[in-house]
Amino acid sequence: MNPLERKTQLTLLNDGWKVLRGGAPGFLAYKVGEDNKLEIKAVECKDGNMARLSPKQQKYKRLLHSVGIGYECWHQYNGDIKIEKDTLEGRGKRKLVRYNGKE
Repeated sequence: MNPLERKTQLTLLNDGWKVLRGGAPGFLAYKVGEDNKLEIKAVECKDGNMARLSPKQQKYKRLLHSVGIGYECWHQYNGDIKIEKDTLEGRGKRKLVRYNGKE
């Protein structure tokens, strides 16, 4: 596990997510939300702002979206983590947020 993946896993665990690791995506995180519903999201880690998903990872993302699972790409820039979230409402719509411990 590289340093960004370690940092990502610890952040997810500290935010109450249970984390499965290995494969594409790098992490599959899940937790029971406040409304007692199971929440699931896929998280891929990329170092730097130009890192892109591979064709295989893009295929996994499309498959996960097709069953309603969100897919996030966590990028590390100069030590800061930025999260790119693809919305499930529309293809190609992305939201880039700076992670500060709370989304």
